[in-house]
Parts: sequence; C-alpha cells; structure tokens
Amino acid sequence: MKNSDHYKDSVVEDKNDSANIYVHRLRPEQIRWSKEAQQYSLSVFNQPHSKDINQGRLGDCWFVSALSLIAEIPQILYKVMITKQYNPVGLYKIRLCNRGIWQVVTIDDMLPVTEANSLVFTRSQKKQLFASLIEKALAKLHGSYKALDSGRCVEGLQTLTGKPCEVFLLHSTDPKKKPNLNHIWAKIIQSKAKGYLMTCLTSNEQRNGEVFDRM
Repeated sequence: MKNSDHYKDSVVEDKNDSANIYVHRLRPEQIRWSKEAQQYSLSVFNQPHSKDINQGRLGDCWFVSALSLIAEIPQILYKVMITKQYNPVGLYKIRLCNRGIWQVVTIDDMLPVTEANSLVFTRSQKKQLFASLIEKALAKLHGSYKALDSGRCVEGLQTLTGKPCEVFLLHSTDPKKKPNLNHIWAKIIQSKAKGYLMTCLTSNEQRNGEVFDRM
C-alpha cells in the first residue's frame, strides 16, 4: 500500500446504532485539537501518562480507568498497541484479550467527531492516538461504541492484560452478607506491595454522610 493510499476498514459500524452519539468521522490530521496540543505532532505515543487520558461522551469509564492504569506500564501498553508509530496510511493493529483469548484487531484511523470536528470519545493529550485507537478497536470487537456503554473495571483490566482479576465489594445489597472491610483493606495493602494493578468502581446511588463514613 502506498503512502498516498488510505486504509479503510471493511467493517463499518451500524449508523443507526450510533447516530445519536456522534456526527461523522475524520482522520487524525483533520481533527480539531485543543490549543495546548497544537505544539505537538501526531503520534501514537508521546511519553504516555495516566493523566493524559480523558474520557469522552461514552459511559466506558470501566475501560478508560484500566487504560489509564497501563498507560505508564510500557510492557503492557506496547503489547496491546502493536502499531507503535504514526501510520500515514491509517492502518493500525491492536491486541486485545476477549474472553481469555488474545485477538489482533485491525482498524483504520477514522475517529468519531462532533460538528466542531473535535473528538467525541476517549482522547489523549499531546496529540497521542493510542487511547482513541485502542477504544475504537474494542468497539469493533464488540460491534459498536454503544456496546461499550457501562461495564465493570475487572472487564477492562482483563481485556488489556489477559490476566485473572479479583473483585472485592465494599457493600452488599444483602444485609446478611456484610463484607469484611478489614480483610479487604489487608488485601489492598498486600496487593499494592506486590505491584498489582488496582482500580475501583463507584456507584451512582445517592448516599448520605453517615453511610459514607461507615464505608
């Protein structure tokens, strides 16, 4: 493929499924970037940091939080992002773990944008493309961006690491099954000492100060 050609993904997302989420798609060089990003050139990576990643208009914080965790761990991030350099042709390969099996997903670089031509979904600062591309690969794997709306952090970690994960609930809907918070805290301290990746998921339930203090 010549540099003048542009790779186009043969799998096109159902417009009816996503028409209410974004307007259209553009290539990275056509996207309107923030003023802070103008000083940078387009790249897949530019010294990635967890604070570089911003969630967009999609309820996939379960995945974005996991992606932020591995942003500073090259041995994991670079295993996921197979194409590590900006590709003018627009072809990128991403490796994701789906139900325990690693799969290589090939995508183009057409990214969903708003009417103002700014990115709709997850983006990285400094004109880095890795977060947007990995999210797009996951959307392709599951059929659409809309399919990523809501999930569990454990799913995000397993998708990016391929490793088994353990979940601890800080409260239960069953009053007879109260979690042992001392045991959970001890596990957290132990896991941190071993260098395990950890993230958390909060509930959108309304709780008063008394309940918060008990937790």
